Amino acid sequence: MARLKREQRAELTEARRLQLLEAAVRLCATRGFDAVSVDAIAREAGLAKGTVYLYFPNKQAILDAALQRYSILPETKELLESFRGVPPSEAIPEIVRALWRGLRQRAELIGIFLREVPLSAENSELFLKRIVYPANLALADYFGAWIEAGALRPLPPLLLSGTLLGSLLSFLLVDDVFGGAKLWPVSDDEITDTVAALFLRGALAPE
Repeated sequence: MARLKREQRAELTEARRLQLLEAAVRLCATRGFDAVSVDAIAREAGLAKGTVYLYFPNKQAILDAALQRYSILPETKELLESFRGVPPSEAIPEIVRALWRGLRQRAELIGIFLREVPLSAENSELFLKRIVYPANLALADYFGAWIEAGALRPLPPLLLSGTLLGSLLSFLLVDDVFGGAKLWPVSDDEITDTVAALFLRGALAPE
């Protein structure tokens, strides 16, 4: 019985943390980080303000936890591992599609940090450390292996990964964060097919 109660408490704790993280992301995506108070996050989550401090010491800790929970790194590593041994010409279009899906699922959170870049050096660094740089390193390792195998041109792996992710992030910024999709709607397939085709044209080694 004691074990069951501990498990129930752990489940409740995780559910409340998730409730608060989702509320914070929704509010910060529309209002901006500085304009959102802990009180507002509590109201959005349907909880008392004091409850927030049972799980997070302050608003910055909520944002940090959101980045940890919604990090794209674990699924990126799993994705790349699943394509080990598959030629880049076949694998990269699928990798691009999967990365795009993962980024779009996190569009609100990414939008928060993109808006924070000119406002907060701390949050900008946090975004780079948790989202951008780790995913770049994982992709760079993948590209480096194929460069050594002679399938890709001998280009700097980290610049290759930055080129690929940067292309996808720029589309995400325009379409999802700035609302460009309403003015110029483009399908997911058009975006990923174009990015993959252009990337492969420049990255594949000549036969």
